[in-house]
Amino acid sequence: MIVLRRPHALTAALAAAALTLIACAPQESPEQQQTPSSGPVGSVSDSEVVTATPTPSISPTATPDIQATAETLAATIVAEQLANATPAPTPTARPTATPAPAPTVAPRPTQAPTPVPPPTPKPTPDPGPENDRQALIALYEATDGDNWKDNENWLSDEPLDEWEGVGTNRAGRVDYLSLSDNRLAGELPAELGNLAALESLWIDTNRLVGRIPASLGNLGYLQRFQAAGNRLSGRIPDELGNLAELRDLHLRDNELSGSIPETLGNLNKLETLDLYDNNLSGPIPPELGMASELESLTLGKNALTGSIPPELGNLSHLQVLILYLNQLSGPFPRELGNLQHLRTVLLFGNHRLTGCIPVGLRYLDEGDGLQTDGLPWCDE
Repeated sequence: MIVLRRPHALTAALAAAALTLIACAPQESPEQQQTPSSGPVGSVSDSEVVTATPTPSISPTATPDIQATAETLAATIVAEQLANATPAPTPTARPTATPAPAPTVAPRPTQAPTPVPPPTPKPTPDPGPENDRQALIALYEATDGDNWKDNENWLSDEPLDEWEGVGTNRAGRVDYLSLSDNRLAGELPAELGNLAALESLWIDTNRLVGRIPASLGNLGYLQRFQAAGNRLSGRIPDELGNLAELRDLHLRDNELSGSIPETLGNLNKLETLDLYDNNLSGPIPPELGMASELESLTLGKNALTGSIPPELGNLSHLQVLILYLNQLSGPFPRELGNLQHLRTVLLFGNHRLTGCIPVGLRYLDEGDGLQTDGLPWCDE
């Protein structure tokens, strides 16, 4: 869009003159329009010259060319106006107003309900004491408890530590069972292996028969197992090698057979191993040399064969070595001469033993601390 400026004074005068000329110009008759001009095209005669005066006026006798002159003036005016015209500014689109966001109304805080505390669960009783009770009942029934020498409070509702020969720890678990020389008769039940807190088991000098339950290998806290003086038979369970806390194992004077388990060498806290007077056979396992705390090794009066393992020379705490009345053979190990704590070495009854006694054992009094079938002392 073009906007024309207001005309200047000169421009206005020229426009007025042009309009006057146009108005005063005579109209040609049809005949005049058809008569060709005698002069050359575009020429102007002297009679047609318009004389300008201070006051512009148009002679009524103007020729037809005056109209052309007026039209030229008008065109000049229009051109001047166009030259001085200022383009109209392109209307700028008014920015669309962004509607203001509706004010967020904060929700009114809801009063939280007062939490209701859950009901306090009733403490679940430790099943351990009840399991122990059931294991003791199984022992009573399996070994003719009604005819025991002393069975006070057994099978009663009294606390377990009120039962004869039963001791418990602070948690009420059975940790001590002493029924020595109490006329127990029959086989040991496997449920004894459920007395998980048991530390001492004394059932010696009774009438027990049958096998030692392998489940006793579950008694991880057992330190003393005394079952001597019964008629227990069968093999010694390999599972006894799992009793990591075991210090004393007394199984003498029974009818146990088979070989000595190699697993007993795993018992790093074992101090006493007493398998005297059974029907054990086979060699003495060299693995016993790994039971580093062993102080007393009693394997006499069995049917053991083979040689005395030199690995026994690793038992630096060994004080008692009783191997008599077996069928051992071969030389007496010189390694045993390094055992400075030995006080008793009984070897008699093994007629096929050969060799000599190491001079390191000369401190033993022959006849008391040392008994052999006449083996000589080794040369220094």
